[in-house]
Amino acid sequence: ERLRANAASAVYYRRREANVGRKAGNIADWVRRFGGAYEQMLMLDADSLMSGETILRLVSAMERHPSAGLIQTLPLVINGETLFARCLQFGSRLYSRVAWAGLSWWSGAESSYWGHNAIIRVQAFADCCGLPDLKGPRPFGGKVMSHDALESALIRRGGWGVHLAPFMEGSYEEAPPTLPDFAARDRRWAQGNIQHLKLLGASGFHWISRLQLLIGASAYLMSPAWLILIAT
Repeated sequence: ERLRANAASAVYYRRREANVGRKAGNIADWVRRFGGAYEQMLMLDADSLMSGETILRLVSAMERHPSAGLIQTLPLVINGETLFARCLQFGSRLYSRVAWAGLSWWSGAESSYWGHNAIIRVQAFADCCGLPDLKGPRPFGGKVMSHDALESALIRRGGWGVHLAPFMEGSYEEAPPTLPDFAARDRRWAQGNIQHLKLLGASGFHWISRLQLLIGASAYLMSPAWLILIAT
């Protein structure tokens, strides 16, 4: 109510009665019900932040490049209070831009999407990003967990560009405060990324999109392989 009283534009708050499909279901519900009124949407998580200037730059970039379906910024870690979070924050500041610059160079318009701190063309998302239920029992069947990487592949399959903006300032996120919190998040990512192995043969994917999905799964598959090599 305070924001509405002081904002220079219309402000709406929406809370679903049935939280079906987690975050992906929430986004799908908004796109179906309200997405047609908007050209673009800005995706933020509860622990992410973006400056007003950065948002305006993203909107301008989307308007100047009508073939772009998604532009992903680099969110640097902020507000770390524990030693663990401060170490993650230091590492983020030290090497993230270098790593993302290389990733942006080789992936081009077939870049990936991290699910937040990105601007998305609503038409591209609505036309391309209906998610399947995967066959088989859990944990690798059912709803797609790491939906963001799959959504970027689907947007690219639809003919839209997916780009990284590694040098754009003003994009931030928070990190898990402890190692158990980090491990819980990583377990969800491991489950979701390994699910992508079932989708590598989907028709129409760009080969770099397939490579992105394979790299994400391999990041977790190589850990037990490494352990086996150490043990033998």
